[in-house]
Amino acid sequence: MNHNIKTTISENREILKFIALLLFFTLLFHIIYQSFIINKEHFLRETTAMLVGFCLNVIGIENFVKDADIFFSSAKTFNVIYGCIGIYPVIVFASCVLAYPATIRDKIIGLIPGIIILYAIEIIRLTFLGVINVYWQNLFEITHVYFWQATLIIFVIILLFLWITKVVENESE
Repeated sequence: MNHNIKTTISENREILKFIALLLFFTLLFHIIYQSFIINKEHFLRETTAMLVGFCLNVIGIENFVKDADIFFSSAKTFNVIYGCIGIYPVIVFASCVLAYPATIRDKIIGLIPGIIILYAIEIIRLTFLGVINVYWQNLFEITHVYFWQATLIIFVIILLFLWITKVVENESE
């Protein structure tokens, strides 16, 4: 039995290394975020609220932004909390990219646009939720908690897939 475990570990060394590094980077980023950023992210929350407020105005939904709050005349106030600045999808994405066996160059090529794209998706998500908040308040909670959480996971997976197939595998050819 001991031989089987060693053989299994040996045959799956790369996968186990990826999983170990993924857990390490996820934990590291979470500790960094909780220790140094979580009480100092007000700038990101305000910037996100301003961008979402702007997008909502562009599509005809009147609002005004004060600090990290988006106020509507006919709907509940929207507070952009730290969980709404896209930090968690970025932590997962960055951890996967850093754990994946690729060159530093490929990792940078994946990280920079990936983080920007995930933040843009977060702005779209919050804008969409603003529309739901104004027109279909009864759907807000289910859309916020279930639809968009699953959608963010799907986007992280798609970005990782695109990075691996278009950048990492392209370079190794």
